[in-house]
Amino acid sequence: MKKAIVLLILLGLAAWGDPVVDWSLIPSPDVSGYAGDTVGWGYSIQNNSTLYYLAVDSVGQSSAFQIGTGSILINSVLDNMPILAPGASTSQLFDAVLQHGLMSLLIDSNAIPNAKDTGYFIVTFGFYSADPLSDPDAERMDEFIDQRPYSATVNESQPPPPIGITPEPGSWLLLAGALTILAGRRLRRQTAR
Repeated sequence: MKKAIVLLILLGLAAWGDPVVDWSLIPSPDVSGYAGDTVGWGYSIQNNSTLYYLAVDSVGQSSAFQIGTGSILINSVLDNMPILAPGASTSQLFDAVLQHGLMSLLIDSNAIPNAKDTGYFIVTFGFYSADPLSDPDAERMDEFIDQRPYSATVNESQPPPPIGITPEPGSWLLLAGALTILAGRRLRRQTAR
C-alpha cells in the first residue's frame, strides 16, 4: 500500500513538473529599431499534451507600449491562429511586410533615442478535444495562461542612407571606347558600299 502511494506521488510530481505548453519569443525577447521602424517578435510553440489540440486563444500585454503603437498579429479568428495537434510544434519569425509573428511595434518617428519599453506578453492557450478549425463540435477542455518578458529599445541614431552604386571613371572610359570602335566599324562598312 505504501509503495502504491509513493508511486502515485512520484507520478504526480513528474506530471506536474512538465509544462503542457512550451513557448518562447524568437529570435529574442529583446528588439530594437530606429524611430519610424516597425519591429516585432516571432514565436515558437510546442504542444506537450498527448490528448488535446492546442490553440492560441488570446494575446495581450501587461502594459501598453510607450514608444510606439503595437499590433497583435495572432488573434482569436480561427484562420489567423496556430492550431497544434497533440505533440506538434510551430514557429513563426516576425515579418513586418507579411504581418507574421506574435506582435509588432511601430516606433514613433519622434521617439526619444535609447527609450525602452518593457513588460510581459500574456498568452491564453486553449486545449480542445479536436481541431476547432475543422470540427465544429470540438469542445474547449481547458486553458493555460502564461507570460514572457519583452523589451523594445529605440536606437540612438538614424541608419546611414543607402549608398547608391556609381560607375567608376574607368567603366565610362571602357564604354566610350567600345562605342567608338562600333561606330567606326559601322561607318567603314557604309563607306565601303
